[in-house]
Amino acid sequence: MMTAALVLVQTMGWGPDVPVTNTGQLSFIAQVAVTEVDKVYLMWTDGRTGLAEVFFARLDEFGNEVVSDLLLTGDNVWDDHSPRCVLHRSGELHFVFCRNGATGCEVAYARLRPDGTYVVSPALQTLSLGPWEARHGQMTLDANGDVHIVWLDGRDGLQDDEVYYRRIDSATNVLTSDKRITFGAKGPGVPRPTVQSDQTLHLVWQDVRNGTSLEGYYTHLTNSGTKMSPSSAFSCSNTAASDAPQPAIDSRDNLHVVWRDLRDGVYQIYYEKIDPAGNTVPVRSPHARRVLTAPDEGTYQREVKFCIAQPQGVSSWMRDAGVESMRAMTSVK
Repeated sequence: MMTAALVLVQTMGWGPDVPVTNTGQLSFIAQVAVTEVDKVYLMWTDGRTGLAEVFFARLDEFGNEVVSDLLLTGDNVWDDHSPRCVLHRSGELHFVFCRNGATGCEVAYARLRPDGTYVVSPALQTLSLGPWEARHGQMTLDANGDVHIVWLDGRDGLQDDEVYYRRIDSATNVLTSDKRITFGAKGPGVPRPTVQSDQTLHLVWQDVRNGTSLEGYYTHLTNSGTKMSPSSAFSCSNTAASDAPQPAIDSRDNLHVVWRDLRDGVYQIYYEKIDPAGNTVPVRSPHARRVLTAPDEGTYQREVKFCIAQPQGVSSWMRDAGVESMRAMTSVK
């Protein structure tokens, strides 16, 4: 018999910190990916060239730089920024980023070897047409190595962007052309994808289409972009903001989602688990959606980071802006 328990813990004693950049210029929007043998891949945006560019480094398990401070982009004309990366089991690093061209931001994709050289050089994946932009590109990989990309796009000329989806193979051949996913989104936030074993895609984002407050929204797509379920709000407090949702899939294709929620008067972290049939899985809590932070700790919650540690369970880490500690939520089997 399997049981699940949610545990709130506090971990102290961080350090020593390892400096990765020290240029005197702004470095920001960092990403990290780790292999099973403790090879650490880092990617970030950096302003040292006078433009925003994407840089890369790789560390060993002791924090020593194996690949140092490598400039990945840089045409000396346009800004490149906001990388989002996913590490394939082959050791190759896939990433998307914003490439600012003459008409604004477009989503570009590239793939790296462990030494930072390109397997696939940066290539634009969007063309949002005219003065509109394609922003907040995110990606995930399926078991076949296909790349699922989602983003916010203004190509329809509406007051608000809509969520779009495309799928390419590892050689950037287009398998699913740009597909509009939302219709009537209002102030949508960054779309976050995760893919299950049958290559279907779960997608969450924040939206204020109800006219009252931000809510977390969800849909389930085939890999051709066809909706298997309609776009629907999963947080549903209606009078208080629910935003910054993060999804993850476990080895049994259960969907786990965390988000921050203002229904208690200060931002709290909520969690929900959905089984492959789309049913909410009860957790050990008086509520189907478990609040994960105490009321006196919630004021400073800003962003939730979520990952799956298979087969051990689920871990969700966050850092409070005003509290010098790290907390974790773990589902124990």
